[in-house]
Amino acid sequence: MVFGSLDKALAAARHLYRRHATIVGVLPEASGPFALGTTYCANDLSALRWVHATLTESAVIAHDLALPPLSVEECEQYWSESRLFGALFGLTSADLPADWASFVAYNQAMVQSDTLSVSTAARHVAAQIFAGGPSWLRPPRWYLALTARTLPERLRVGFGLTFDERENRAADRALAWIRRVYPKVPARLRYVGPYQEAQARLRGKQQPDWATRCLNRAWIGRPQLDDHRK
Repeated sequence: MVFGSLDKALAAARHLYRRHATIVGVLPEASGPFALGTTYCANDLSALRWVHATLTESAVIAHDLALPPLSVEECEQYWSESRLFGALFGLTSADLPADWASFVAYNQAMVQSDTLSVSTAARHVAAQIFAGGPSWLRPPRWYLALTARTLPERLRVGFGLTFDERENRAADRALAWIRRVYPKVPARLRYVGPYQEAQARLRGKQQPDWATRCLNRAWIGRPQLDDHRK
């Protein structure tokens, strides 16, 4: 949706809508302000808006952990482009905050409300992620510590994440290492393969080079975005 051609982005958006349309049901337990038996649908406007917001905000949080923070002007440009991206989720301009400051205010209001709550299902998903999911790679301790640090305290407690002095030191050490090493990583390795494929396509190259194809295999499991063979 971000790095594919326009046709591929629109096709992915339609596929996403169809997948979301199948995600419906009722809550098996009460959670926050939502009572047992409350119906849900992934294509509900409020759900789409929040998913879009988390994708947008998380990227800035991750960026600012490793690199100098974005300026206000850069944040405004980023949000303007993110509003366009929201259209692929089925969100119109009227569905989204008008500017960066309004977007920040929306996120803060959500964090402070009980709409965000941790259910049993959410704790189960989090446990799977931190156990390494379907792969054999288990996230390192510092990764868990950084995750806990970026969460509001009540959600951290809801997920059962510990963040004491030991975790705080682990997060500090990780950030010190990341901030020292990451900016020195060559762009060829720092940026994901699909981004590099998109940049090459904008330069008129129809096929990614061997290095980009290798990076794509690492990031998306196939040599190029348009290749659906495994």
